[in-house]
Amino acid sequence: MTDILSSYRQLSLVYINNIVVYSRSFEEHLDHITQLLLILLIHIFQLNPSKCMNFPLFLNFSNNNYSVILTTDASKVSISGTLQQITDGKTKNLYYHSQVISSTQRRYDSIELETLAIWLCFQRIRSYLLGRSIIIYTYHCPLCNMMNSSVKNRRVDRISILLQEYHIEKN
Repeated sequence: MTDILSSYRQLSLVYINNIVVYSRSFEEHLDHITQLLLILLIHIFQLNPSKCMNFPLFLNFSNNNYSVILTTDASKVSISGTLQQITDGKTKNLYYHSQVISSTQRRYDSIELETLAIWLCFQRIRSYLLGRSIIIYTYHCPLCNMMNSSVKNRRVDRISILLQEYHIEKN
């Protein structure tokens, strides 16, 4: 199979009896799949439909009846966050965010970095969060009471004031 699909390396990856097709757009992906299926048909390959997977679902649609969970993390290099929702006992991913931080932000203390991660995620996914009940999970425990009392850090206190337009649940 590797030899047969060798001229299609720019759009597929063959490993043993698996083919991974990658594309930049949905239309391009359909075109790539069509090309590969034609080649496999010409060479009389048989596919097992139960093993064929198209467009696996990585992100789900949110349900307005449930709270959303924002989990954030920060390092001296980048920040990240995931927006999830638990519906029917299953955790569903709604959004992923990550970004590299600036050289100025790299000089922040850990509490400031963790707060920055929360704020940048809130800015990025504002449309998902407005009018919803939000639970924030962070690995930095001093931030757990950020919305209830002053943390005695100007950056953290400023962000906690900016977050007051959201409905953040105590966890």
